Amino acid sequence: MKKNSYLLISFILGLLLSCSAAVAQEKRLTVQSDTIRYHADNGNSVFEGNVVVNRGRLNLWADRVELFQNQQDSDYIIADGSPVRYIERSEDGSIITQGKSNQSIYRYDEDEIQLTGNVEFESDGNILRAHQVIYNTESREVQAFSNGGSDSSGGKQRTTVIIDDN
Repeated sequence: MKKNSYLLISFILGLLLSCSAAVAQEKRLTVQSDTIRYHADNGNSVFEGNVVVNRGRLNLWADRVELFQNQQDSDYIIADGSPVRYIERSEDGSIITQGKSNQSIYRYDEDEIQLTGNVEFESDGNILRAHQVIYNTESREVQAFSNGGSDSSGGKQRTTVIIDDN
């Protein structure tokens, strides 16, 4: 009986450790780029050239990324590019959401990505175009905003939704 209890406890501990390792992998932030500048005084970094950011099932591509760590509110990155692109995948590898914009702020501690400037956001085959989109990867809540100024054609950029009813 004791042997079975030890086996059961060992199995449960092994399961818990493997689950915690998977969660740790999911929360790890990896950044690759052509160059990096690290500022030892504040712990922030600047990555430039073919930047790829990965955190769990979210990938982001940009020309330039600034990583702000140890901030009072939360850690975050600011990504700039022509355009900045991101893809969020499900556990089976299929695309949940994807988007592109001129700039993105990714508050990875809060599971929030803010896309700004010529945003195109796609989810479940539906396309949202706006000046700014704020998306929470945990709750899947989406907020979209038009701009108060003008777009490249001289008019106001309004929010547009294209719904795929297939």
